[in-house]
Amino acid sequence: MYIDSCKRYLKCEPESQPPLKKVKSEEPGEIAWSTVRNCIEAVAGKTLNGDLAGLSSDALLSAVKSLDIPFSERIARLKKCMTNSEVYSSMWLKLEDGRNVYVRLHKHFHGSFIAREPLESRDISVYTEEQERSIFEDGGFDGVAMHKPYWPLLSLKFDAETCEIVWLQGAPGFNGKKLKEITEIFINLFSPSGKIFLADQAVKNGRPLRQYYPLVKPVEDISCAPGYYGGWGFVPANLWKIEPSEGDAISQSRDLYYTAVEYLRGLSVEHLKTVLQRKSSKDHFSLLAERHGLESDATFHQLMKIIYDKMALEKDGQAEKDFNWIFHFLLKSYSRRLKKSGNAGLFELALQILIKTEVWEKAGTGRFYRDFLMSSNDTFPSLAGSAKAYSTIVKKVLGIKDPSRPEWRE
Repeated sequence: MYIDSCKRYLKCEPESQPPLKKVKSEEPGEIAWSTVRNCIEAVAGKTLNGDLAGLSSDALLSAVKSLDIPFSERIARLKKCMTNSEVYSSMWLKLEDGRNVYVRLHKHFHGSFIAREPLESRDISVYTEEQERSIFEDGGFDGVAMHKPYWPLLSLKFDAETCEIVWLQGAPGFNGKKLKEITEIFINLFSPSGKIFLADQAVKNGRPLRQYYPLVKPVEDISCAPGYYGGWGFVPANLWKIEPSEGDAISQSRDLYYTAVEYLRGLSVEHLKTVLQRKSSKDHFSLLAERHGLESDATFHQLMKIIYDKMALEKDGQAEKDFNWIFHFLLKSYSRRLKKSGNAGLFELALQILIKTEVWEKAGTGRFYRDFLMSSNDTFPSLAGSAKAYSTIVKKVLGIKDPSRPEWRE
């Protein structure tokens, strides 16, 4: 990931910050103020050579990330910018656009999605000014933490090796681009040596994005990653029976995911009609293609994208009804709509893979990548074959020889 909108950092000392509205607070004394540049200089210490004032924001972040400073030392240096108590450290952080966010640094505060060996870890939680005021007016963090309006904009869990993006939640003035910018600031400050990962739980209008977003993304975006977080540089992780903190073991394959997405996107509307049980359903798909100016040989991707764009960009009411019909009738309730044999089995499996591919990753020092190699014969039907169990297919694609041994595969 890299920051798109951060053109410069404001040099602003704590005493020049605007006063906050007086509210009831449990904080011990005044909360420290800082800027992103102050944090970078604190973590870098004297090891960053040259004139800091002459570096661009991107250059500053890249420079501090690449420094050979242990994780524990980075934490200790950042805490010099913060107000520290026995339980947590906190500060007001002034962003490039002039807005302030409230930052809390905890030790072992949030649970990790992937169950793993305990390491020295720190959690960062970021709140808007409005959230901080409301939280303290309503009794402080201990009393309101479980209520959704008070959940942070983002929560990140760091250790020396990994960063897990635990939680992302937009707010007025804080869209996905801004959350990505804030996330990148802390990734550069703490510089984990290994993977950055997240569990894709993104939902829009009550619909899980991973269930439909790969089917509506433009063709030119598919080479990066077809999921919602592909634009952040994430790709599906290769996992075999990895235990999450809650729920069943996770097995998933990057290759299998890509081939499933390509298979679904490439299906023609005519082919799609052959997997449906009822004639009325087949006729409705023909009606949708005709209504949106497509021929019967149009692909599922073309149909989904044109309807989605009309709904999202043009606010077309009929397109929204059509999209909801496809989502609820087919993508969500496919098991009741499909035939029980033939091509329907592959179609159903491909839809399952979209939902079950939940953990996404990127290398801590890497750029956007599609890190897999497949031959031209590695199509979804060839990978899936006649296997019935999803985990069995993942095992086959990953080349797992010992199914009892959990692995996070490179």
